[in-house]
Amino acid sequence: RRFGFAPGAGRQPPVLAGREEEQATIASAFDDLACGWNPSADIALVGPRGNGKTAILRWAESEANSERWKGSLECILLDPSCFRSEEAVVASLAAPGWIERLAGTQFRISASVFGAGFEVGRTASANDLLEPVLQARCAGHGIALLIDEAHTLDQNPLVTGAFLRSAQVIAGRGRPLLVVLAGTPTC
Repeated sequence: RRFGFAPGAGRQPPVLAGREEEQATIASAFDDLACGWNPSADIALVGPRGNGKTAILRWAESEANSERWKGSLECILLDPSCFRSEEAVVASLAAPGWIERLAGTQFRISASVFGAGFEVGRTASANDLLEPVLQARCAGHGIALLIDEAHTLDQNPLVTGAFLRSAQVIAGRGRPLLVVLAGTPTC
């Protein structure tokens, strides 16, 4: 405890001992994303509480920002609370300058969802925006979406389903998109 690390607390340990296989799998997927390729599969980290799932996600987020992938890969850590509504998911995926990537589309971003100044085109629901926002985020570089506490996503299955379908559609179009889920089995 004197070293600031307590197993199970989700903080980054000094060393991720015994997690080399998981790290290599994520690094390989990041290499694909950085080259503009869609990884062959998404990644699910499953295990009991305290075995390092959150620490691996934090390592992945930190690694994505390293010199190795700088500028060719973006990593977004999504909190499970953003899955309370489709609007919250879309807002969590919004990035600086992303609206310019949607220029020329038929979508209008509601001021009630994103605040003033984000209106173009016609009004669309948040469900209509999931795919174009994900596609826009993948323009020019790979995106890794990291979701911790994935076992809680069943609290709003319609929102989670819409998000996962949109991610599957975008990945199916060959966009460089990776979803990494980490959670504890509830069975």
